[in-house]
Amino acid sequence: MSLENDWLKYGLMYALFSVFTSLLFYYVMPIGMFTEGMIGFAALIVFMVLAIKSHRSKIGPYEEYPFGSGFSTGFMTGFVGLVISSLFSIILFHLIDPSLIDVLKDRTIESTESFLQKLNAPEEKIQEAIEKIENDFSDKFSPVSILISIVTGSAILAFIASIIALVFKRQPKIA
Repeated sequence: MSLENDWLKYGLMYALFSVFTSLLFYYVMPIGMFTEGMIGFAALIVFMVLAIKSHRSKIGPYEEYPFGSGFSTGFMTGFVGLVISSLFSIILFHLIDPSLIDVLKDRTIESTESFLQKLNAPEEKIQEAIEKIENDFSDKFSPVSILISIVTGSAILAFIASIIALVFKRQPKIA
């Protein structure tokens, strides 16, 4: 398989980064789901920008780089990473280590309880939040929920790719 397509090359790099950091944060260095999400979001933007810059650099400096080219390159980069990391999540949570869902649920309960206590939330509100996590958490990791997240994630990818493509859009220069 040739990796001449920038979106494929950077999409695979993003997927590998995503899988690696997920394993790192789940097993070696738990940092919290919010922080992990922010790192993943920043990585998504970085890999999209790198893919678009690489694609644009293959065009002459005086040539037009239309919005559509940047958008499709950025979107496909994120989409490849999203699909691969989602499939990895299904395999991880349902074949390799099903107990990881409970570990993540316990971490989420602890961090939610700590956060709400810092806000001086009433004890009944804290217990409501914990019950909600206990009842709903496992559903978020079902294969169907993970696959549905690809659809919702695609909408977010389209928005981000649009913004980045606008930044890298180039009108033809007259030499």
